[in-house]
Amino acid sequence: MTSAQYLKISCFILTLLALAFFDLNLFVISLIFGWFLSGIVSVLFHRKISHRAFQYRNKFTEYISYLLMIMTGQGSPMAWTAIHRMHHAKTDTDEDPQSPHSVGKFKTFISWYTLETVNPKIMIDVLRDKKIMYIHNHYNKLFLAYAVFLFAVNPLYCLYFAGVSVTICSVFVGIVNTWGHDDLTQSEGTYAKNIPLPALYWGEGYHKTHHLMPTSTNLGPWDWGRWLIKLLAVSKS
Repeated sequence: MTSAQYLKISCFILTLLALAFFDLNLFVISLIFGWFLSGIVSVLFHRKISHRAFQYRNKFTEYISYLLMIMTGQGSPMAWTAIHRMHHAKTDTDEDPQSPHSVGKFKTFISWYTLETVNPKIMIDVLRDKKIMYIHNHYNKLFLAYAVFLFAVNPLYCLYFAGVSVTICSVFVGIVNTWGHDDLTQSEGTYAKNIPLPALYWGEGYHKTHHLMPTSTNLGPWDWGRWLIKLLAVSKS
């Protein structure tokens, strides 16, 4: 298994422990925080790093973004980007490492991806980014430090915010990647489609629109991700 897969299992175990030590207030807060983290995945992992859709406003917002990326528990942004760029380059083909039609709906839903090889030419910008590569090389250690900090404040915080919130974040990501590639008519040669309630997914529900305009920072009227982008960055579009 990859380090990201070990991390997902660890966070799921924390989620189960949280349910064993159930606290309604923390559960509700962790659900909301998990939804917020899915917006961070949309804006930072997806639009910023994978598609270079915008630039950070300043160093402060850049470093805040790195901290938030760690808190999502989604694994290395470099690995995430490599898989996602291959997904766009080989959308819904047998070579697409992220499509439910090539790896199966369950693996797509739980983001259980592997990528044997990747053309370094499509990753040059990321490989040259020393900060992203540092996070890539130390992601699990950095997330562990975050979890230990939560545990030191309150053990239940570790279970809920490093467990439940991360799992909820992964669920939102999984829904978009699975449901967003379920157009069986294959209009325009792809299974990609827009799904209902795009605001719930921070604009990621405009999935087919995104495939048509991958560098856009505003995919539609209910693209709430654009508001996070306005806080963190200088938009390119």
